[in-house]
Amino acid sequence: MKYKNKSREELIEDNKSLEKFHYRYIRIMENARDMIYRMSLPDGNYEFVSPACKEIFGYEPKVFLETPVLIQKAIHPDFIQYFQDEWQKLLDGNVSPTYEYKIIHKSGEERWLNQRNVLVKNEEGKPIAIEGVVTDITKTKKVQLEKKELKHEIREKEKNLNCLYSIFDLSYDKLSIADFIKKVIDIIPAAFQYREVCAVKIKFKNQEYKSDTYKSTKWFLEEDIIIDNETIGKIEINYIKEMPTHFKGPFLEEELDLIGGISDIIGRNLESKIREHETNERAKELNCLYKISDYSFEDNTIEKFLNKVVKTIPPAFQYPEHCSAKITLHAKEYQTKNYKKSKWEIKNDIIIDNEQSGEIVINYQKKLPEHDQGPFLKEELDLINGIAELVSRTIDSKQKELELKEKNEEYLAINEELKEKNEEFLAVNEELEEKSEEYHSLYEEYLSQNEELHEQNEEFQAINEELEEEMAQRQQVQEELQKANEQQLALFDGIDDVIYVADPDTYEILYFNKAAKNTWGEDSIGKKCYNVLQNRNDPCPFCTNDKILGENTGKFYVWEFQNKMTKKWYRCADKAIKWSNGKMVRFELASDITELKQIQTNLMQSEKQFRSLFENSPLGKSMTGVDGSLRVNKAFCDILGYSEKEIQNTNWKDITHPDDIQESIDVVQTLLNGEKESAHYEKRYIHKKGHIVIADVNTSLLRGTDKKPQYFITTISDITERKQMQFKMENMLKELERSNKELEQFAYVASHDLQEPLRKVKNFAELFARKYANALDEKADQYIKYMTSGADRMQNLILDLLSFSRVATRGKEFVKTNLDDIVKHVEENLQLVIEEHNAKIVYDDLPILKVDESQIAQVFQNLISNAIKFKSDKDPIIKIEARDQKNYWQFSVTDNGIGMHMKYKERIFEVFQRLHTKEEYKGTGIGLAICKKIIERHHGKIWIDSKPGEGSTFYFTIPKKLK
Repeated sequence: MKYKNKSREELIEDNKSLEKFHYRYIRIMENARDMIYRMSLPDGNYEFVSPACKEIFGYEPKVFLETPVLIQKAIHPDFIQYFQDEWQKLLDGNVSPTYEYKIIHKSGEERWLNQRNVLVKNEEGKPIAIEGVVTDITKTKKVQLEKKELKHEIREKEKNLNCLYSIFDLSYDKLSIADFIKKVIDIIPAAFQYREVCAVKIKFKNQEYKSDTYKSTKWFLEEDIIIDNETIGKIEINYIKEMPTHFKGPFLEEELDLIGGISDIIGRNLESKIREHETNERAKELNCLYKISDYSFEDNTIEKFLNKVVKTIPPAFQYPEHCSAKITLHAKEYQTKNYKKSKWEIKNDIIIDNEQSGEIVINYQKKLPEHDQGPFLKEELDLINGIAELVSRTIDSKQKELELKEKNEEYLAINEELKEKNEEFLAVNEELEEKSEEYHSLYEEYLSQNEELHEQNEEFQAINEELEEEMAQRQQVQEELQKANEQQLALFDGIDDVIYVADPDTYEILYFNKAAKNTWGEDSIGKKCYNVLQNRNDPCPFCTNDKILGENTGKFYVWEFQNKMTKKWYRCADKAIKWSNGKMVRFELASDITELKQIQTNLMQSEKQFRSLFENSPLGKSMTGVDGSLRVNKAFCDILGYSEKEIQNTNWKDITHPDDIQESIDVVQTLLNGEKESAHYEKRYIHKKGHIVIADVNTSLLRGTDKKPQYFITTISDITERKQMQFKMENMLKELERSNKELEQFAYVASHDLQEPLRKVKNFAELFARKYANALDEKADQYIKYMTSGADRMQNLILDLLSFSRVATRGKEFVKTNLDDIVKHVEENLQLVIEEHNAKIVYDDLPILKVDESQIAQVFQNLISNAIKFKSDKDPIIKIEARDQKNYWQFSVTDNGIGMHMKYKERIFEVFQRLHTKEEYKGTGIGLAICKKIIERHHGKIWIDSKPGEGSTFYFTIPKKLK
């Protein structure tokens, strides 16, 4: 050895330096904020614990040194198995360099700790101790959890905004109501936490639309769809199987708010589509009536008129492609080519001279959505009435016109005949005058003929009067047609949209419906339209006269504008029509679209917010078009270390780990094939500086209304640190598993090795007592008694410690057990003690639960034994009860014993903690600690309620569902 060559003075100086270094080392450890310790192997006793353990665990270093098993009490129940595994690995010679776990501080507070270990070996390489440092990382963990929750909240809100934006976007598509609802049903699941089991049902009026996977379950949300304060439908969102629960079913609070937003947007879009649909339908109906009215003024036969009417009817109905019509007049039929009898039809009679002369039949060739009557709208029922009335009046007019024409021709023929006879009469009269004398004899005959001619003249006058009467009737028909036109205009008063008619030459208002009068006044007829409607003194520069006259006559011109007087937006449909005086006038139907314009404005604002969220999101985001266009946000660039321009000029394969390229290609292909709407996976990127970045990736494919792919939306978050921590945690779990196995083996060996010499001490003590009893002095007898009783207590202590250590490691499988049977078995085991103390045990109807039968029996036996042991001067009465508490059973064991102060309520469940001396009450002080450990293994809790002199009640819980 080197020190043999040193002088005595040198050795003394080295010793002083060593003592000085040792003093400094001790001072550093005592003042360190982290707990420093050394544990010997394989007995597990602490050789040194620094003062910081008081702050970290709540216990003084002395307690740790005297109670090695104290660490088992401090470990949080979720990490007990983890620590057992690590101890087993430790016994196998492996020690995890660092790991994190959670404890329960002496104050009851939960804390996170980080522990770094070093394995100490002797010269032979055999492990002899563990040295380590324990750091409190509770605040760091809290920040990590809050950050994780914030990321989750942002991700959920982003999904919600994407959902609302997508539904808003549908308002720009020219979709039918049914197609709109079906697309909404496809969009909604992506916004919910468990989209793979999310199904949607929307009920609108009498129709239901569902997801393909929809089925009614008990896990659902629903919200009314309201238009104009009237419920017109309902949206239901449910999970088709049970999922993790929150404060209300399996749905997040944000999802409860989301369904309200979805129903509001659906209601607004449906309201807009309904109004637009109604406007189009009314325009078609008005166009149909005007066409039929125009036909009535044309010089057509009744047959041509009816053939035109039949062809005009189907385009005015909601489903023209399935609509057919037939008109029957005087047993003769006029019908469309596709007409065939159907059970979905409506009819109306043709009445001429107050008699039924025929009927109009309109039907659908297939079953369609039902409305007021079959598949027909209420307005369509009114329309067929208007058509029947127009057709009846027109046919009546044409029939009377035809009759007048026939009588007029007859009158002209008679008049011609009279002219011929009058000429003949004049010729005869002249001849008579010339030959008066010659024909004097014929005078009487002449007078006779003249009298006959007078009669014919009177007949002519009668015919002329009849013709004048027919002309008066024709005038009456014209007046009735005028009246029908006025009635038709009166129908417009029942329409909520603005309707007016103006003279395109003079700009005078010829007609205002009720809605127009309510807005611009009752006294508007005859005034200039530009003055009344726009408050102008000259014609409007945007006037549509040139758009609807000329070659566009008969065609609708649709346009939008904002009225400066009402500040409202209108969608106008203008058309040139023939007025009652035969002149072409401008007809305009204006629908209020102010709210729709507001929705469009809100949608643009929402899109702006979406773009801001995209750009400012703390998560990396990219939008990749199928055409190769790429857009990324700042967070995406920061994660990979590139600028946006650099990423756009870089091939995606260059920033992807080579081993993950094929997976990325497969994901894209899966989305393009429509197998999934989105994909969630992990991917490795290559940072600009060359190191690997592990990212959590979520990619969705958005398609257009034509179902064609448009662009991919990808969200990435850097989980490199988390994956590294996960890898470390997995290693720590393996090490703890090994350590626990070693600890279990250690406890088993220690218990047997300790009991063997103890049995020898006990046997020799008993032999010594029997042989030398009363042979020695009184003090020797007392020593022998101390020796035998100490050996008994030590043996009981070892057995109890062995039972305590085996609660978790040697427990049996949980099986369904009748707890009545368990208590009966415990009564049999304690029969002698019960009879000795005249104890009474009361219980009734205990439940059947899935438990470790032998361990729960030990709990009841320990509690009943304690109740008898700590009895008062009264006979013990022990009452056992069980209460159903929804998710778990709460048991109580109540006695009438000596009771205790509640300040000891925590202490009694600790190992070796006693409130009485062993002379007063026998026992090792481990029984209640075993009960606590058993109940915690069953995921329950145990506590006490007691008062001195009034007895005690022990409570414990066992969940109804145990794995």
